[in-house]
Amino acid sequence: AQTTPGADATLGYPATAPTDSTSAGTLTEAAFKAVIRDIYNNSNTDSAKIAMVSMTGKQKISSTFTGIATRFLTVSQEEQAQITAGADMYVSDAGRLMIVPNRFMRTNVILLLNPEFWGLASLRPFGMERLAKTGDSDKAMIVGDYTLECRNELASGKVTDINFAL
Repeated sequence: AQTTPGADATLGYPATAPTDSTSAGTLTEAAFKAVIRDIYNNSNTDSAKIAMVSMTGKQKISSTFTGIATRFLTVSQEEQAQITAGADMYVSDAGRLMIVPNRFMRTNVILLLNPEFWGLASLRPFGMERLAKTGDSDKAMIVGDYTLECRNELASGKVTDINFAL
């Protein structure tokens, strides 16, 4: 089972926090590629551009995803050698994804996002409202309401129920 979003069928939006299954498994490159494929096939857009993951997840991707790459880098004699231990980019059949660590992510989820389909929506634009005057002081407050807007829910995806310790 995957993470359930807590969506309420009557309300039409998530009304509770996500709950996780009790059978979290290991992250596989095949599962990662399956979500990339689903985004590509279902969204009629380019693939996801960002894989957002916890630091533990990023380290797991760096240590287990091999694709067709080797772990060797040819360096000329004049150059200083570098130790490359992390993966910052994943090149899939559908395009390139930046692998971005996020310290605020849930530790058992990888979000695959295309920033082109996320934006800021104004519910009430910023404006100034005057408040009651006290003596010689003029008081005012600035108010505004904005929210994150998903412009195509099929252009993003997630890999869930991952135990990065496995």
